[in-house]
Amino acid sequence: MPKFKSAKTLTKLCHRNIVTNMDRIWCADYRENYFEKNGPKFSFIDGPFNGLASSSVKEILRYLVKLNRMSKVYLHLLIVPSLTEIDLKGAEKYVTDDILDLICVRCSGLTEVLLTHCKRASPGTLVKLVRTFHNSLVRLCLTGTKLNNQVLEAIGECPNLVYLQIGMTKFTRQGIESMFYSGKSKNVTPLGQSLQILRMMGCEFYEAKLFIADLLKRCKMLRCVTHFALWESIVQICEEKENPPHVKLTGVRYDMAMDLWNLRDHANIIPRIPKCLPEIQHLSIYNVETMDMPLFHLLSGCGQTLRSLKLDWVFPYDFMLYVGLLCPKLDTLMLSLSETPCGRSCFCDVRKAFEDYISVNNLPLKGTKPWCNLKQFSIYWGPPDMYPVTVRATAILLDIFKASASTLSYVYLHWMPDRDINDMLSIVLREKYFENLTQLHLPGASHLTKNTVWELVYLPKLKHMDVTGCRLIHFSDYLEIGSHMQEANYSIIMELEGF
Repeated sequence: MPKFKSAKTLTKLCHRNIVTNMDRIWCADYRENYFEKNGPKFSFIDGPFNGLASSSVKEILRYLVKLNRMSKVYLHLLIVPSLTEIDLKGAEKYVTDDILDLICVRCSGLTEVLLTHCKRASPGTLVKLVRTFHNSLVRLCLTGTKLNNQVLEAIGECPNLVYLQIGMTKFTRQGIESMFYSGKSKNVTPLGQSLQILRMMGCEFYEAKLFIADLLKRCKMLRCVTHFALWESIVQICEEKENPPHVKLTGVRYDMAMDLWNLRDHANIIPRIPKCLPEIQHLSIYNVETMDMPLFHLLSGCGQTLRSLKLDWVFPYDFMLYVGLLCPKLDTLMLSLSETPCGRSCFCDVRKAFEDYISVNNLPLKGTKPWCNLKQFSIYWGPPDMYPVTVRATAILLDIFKASASTLSYVYLHWMPDRDINDMLSIVLREKYFENLTQLHLPGASHLTKNTVWELVYLPKLKHMDVTGCRLIHFSDYLEIGSHMQEANYSIIMELEGF
């Protein structure tokens, strides 16, 4: 039986009510009575939100951005002393030096400041903001801002910062060094001793590969670094010694993308990477077409610690079994999957190479249960005219669903043009593989029928179903199914393109 809707909490209803009535009640006379005539500034007042908890103010700000109702008046009133976290993504056109100055004056203990694409704030004001909260900051995002070397130097003095995002900004090698190393002695700064996640995609600076390699060896707390030169830096570390020093990177889900094609000249070094990264938990791997054995080396070496894997898969479908055996602790698997045109002809040769590798290296695969911890599974096919869904692919999917039935809660099957999708889902429903599923996404499943959707609606734990782009599901079907779910009070959100 489907799960019934639960009533919204009184707190959420109050937040919505405040957002709906900002103009009519909460800010009714603020502009008229408190806007300075001689300058574009609002006078400071103890406004109506001063007594609210930080979590409530943050939620109101989120609603205002989501509903596209944010204004400078609202933002000014919502900067209250109780704030400990502020996320201004989506409100960047209102984030000026005046607003950041107000944050510095009114707030005393901000732990999280997210200023994504707030380009109107000057570097000097960003320096002031960082120095004001340098002892309390834990998370800081300055992606797409006017960050410069002086801002980086100020960030280096933050002793408790664990998350830093500075992507799509401009700075020099000297600037990034000043953030992590101080003085002529090049001692590690307070930031270098605390930082765990560093995101700097889209940032270019001199000899990035060498700098990141040194950073990984000296900053022991780093768990995730995103930069185009990351994996070249790790290869650089691995080339120095046959038994490279351990780097404590664990990665973050869907991050730290590895392009195997860019590492093709270092194929003999790739087997050392698992020795260098003994704690790695998350991998995203692209362009594996001609790198079958290096990929296998990676998975066999890192498999026992991996929790999530994102993979462009171009080998025969049968080798998904090897992934399941090599990575038994995976809870998230995302595949861009298409069987190669030569997949069948090379199948025996590649399989023999893999089986020989397993035998020679004494990999403990016997007794291993594949997919027994899988919670999230996503698969993306290429264009259906180029990569039809084969019978073997459907069988592999059913094997994965069966093995993970007790844990699987999220499934995303993108662009499944196969006419047998209804039969496959009927088997899944009959065998109860989706009994624990809460989200099911079937965008582009062009042969999915209304009858199958009706069966899926009755999954016991389903909360969200996406049938966007399913040509056989019409708006009238959407209304009919939606009306039934509303009358029965089922807590399922049904998504259809354009509605």
